[in-house]
Amino acid sequence: MDTNQDEIPAREGWVFTAAIRWCLARLGIWGGMTLLLALLAGVLAMPAAEWMEGTVGSRYAPGQVSAGLDTVFRADHGGAMGRLSQGQVASAVVLQVLALLLGVFAAGGWLQVTLERKRGKTLRRFLFGGSRYFLRYLRVALLALAVIAIFRWTLYGLPWKALVLDGMFEVPKSDWSRLESLDSELLVRRLGWIQDGSMALLFALTMAWAVYTRTRLALHDSRSVLWAGGCTALSILRHPIQTLRPLILLLFAEALVVVGICGLATDFFDGRLTSQPSTWWVLALGGTGFFALAWREILRGARYHAAVSVSRQVVKPTLRPDPWRVIGGPGGPQYPVDDDLDERYGVAL
Repeated sequence: MDTNQDEIPAREGWVFTAAIRWCLARLGIWGGMTLLLALLAGVLAMPAAEWMEGTVGSRYAPGQVSAGLDTVFRADHGGAMGRLSQGQVASAVVLQVLALLLGVFAAGGWLQVTLERKRGKTLRRFLFGGSRYFLRYLRVALLALAVIAIFRWTLYGLPWKALVLDGMFEVPKSDWSRLESLDSELLVRRLGWIQDGSMALLFALTMAWAVYTRTRLALHDSRSVLWAGGCTALSILRHPIQTLRPLILLLFAEALVVVGICGLATDFFDGRLTSQPSTWWVLALGGTGFFALAWREILRGARYHAAVSVSRQVVKPTLRPDPWRVIGGPGGPQYPVDDDLDERYGVAL
């Protein structure tokens, strides 16, 4: 049986590049997920587009609204725009929850396709894995949100104010919000940088922990999120470079494309749209956003593929037969791999 295309890379030094290549070959998965995410974004944008079309109509010359949106147009339609924004905020909350649930489903699907090393029926395996692990992975997502909320309260709430502002800098309680009693504005900004930087670091570590926790749950086919989360935290502490390096490199790849390339392209197309209104520039902006969504979905799958590859080296198998030496995903039929068919009965690779 030839399984080279689905074989998880063994060389840790090339984990993140192998994971990207592996996910790029699964067009049906990341393409379908991108379409669903784009649909959610379109649902949010459609009311604004319809309102703008009905308000502008033929009452403005081409380019007039773009050039004077911050002055005349906002003055004439400020109230209606405010009501539209309030409605969009409510819709955005619902759509964000749906996007979160879609991401939870996709995590199970990507792991199922990664672990079940066989050809064909990729989309079917993806849907099976998404439904199989959905409730467990939803609990992981809720636990991660709770951890992030605790970190945020620690850095921006009472612990930071009491220990840092009051304990270290002797800022009176009445000045905790403005920090006017500190010696310099530079010190205030540095404290803000420390808060924001620490929060960003803790957020990234929590997301990495969630990826490896979901991977461990799938590898061991277990249901205890707390136990898997605790074991995952210990594994990351014991092997910080080995576990975090692939995810950091994938994060850089995401920032390079989404923030760097797509950000510059968006600024360019938006500038052309303002000076030379055209349908083509609108399509170019939409295409840039779609490409960014597709790249993020590819890297979502790459993270779980890389997590499986790393877990083969840092997580001790607990299932029998050994999950590293079987063919077949968790929950389905599994066949032991046997390299010597003369002595034992098994599946030869």
